Amino acid sequence: MSLFKQKNIDMGNSSIFLKGVSLSKQGKHQKALKYFDEVLKTCSDRQVNSNTLKYKGNSLIQLKRYNESIKCFDEALEKDPEHVEAWLVKVESLRRQGRYEDTIKYCDKALAINPINLGALIGKGISLDTIGKSKEAIECLEKASKNLPEAIDVDSALVVWVTKGTILINLGRYDEAISCCNRALELNPENIVAKNTKQKALNQKNNIHKRI
Repeated sequence: MSLFKQKNIDMGNSSIFLKGVSLSKQGKHQKALKYFDEVLKTCSDRQVNSNTLKYKGNSLIQLKRYNESIKCFDEALEKDPEHVEAWLVKVESLRRQGRYEDTIKYCDKALAINPINLGALIGKGISLDTIGKSKEAIECLEKASKNLPEAIDVDSALVVWVTKGTILINLGRYDEAISCCNRALELNPENIVAKNTKQKALNQKNNIHKRI
């Protein structure tokens, strides 16, 4: 049941919202914005508006209008501070701008709501690794890999294992990195990122052996 039906809200708004979501999934983000704006003009429900603002902000990210996207997420979170997905999409906007300290800060806000949220753990881990804090980063990915839900989709699991493998390479823990890549390749034997990450770990491990 959609959020609109749960709240007995005008189904015209539901149709407009779903059209915007459909367009955004097709990559037609400029057109999607018009539909999200229409919902925001005509619907007064705070939770519905928070969700609409999240989608609008995501389309703005895809259009590289990062400052506008952050304003959307801030407004969404003002309406619903417990909206974890809004925190996470705001994190993505900040990360794309290279604002890694802010990314970590807002990942922590999402983790305060859900301590094992995979998106927040991955985002925080990547940002920590980028600013040279690989030991702290691997703690995030260790927690993520230990808390993978049974029903997780393959793509999300792949991101966890490959990201963990990449950070382990940076720490010089090549055997563990290879093991992570193998876990990813069990899920998708053709995944090019997992293959390349595994090869990088093997190459760096072999280079050490040659120097010895």
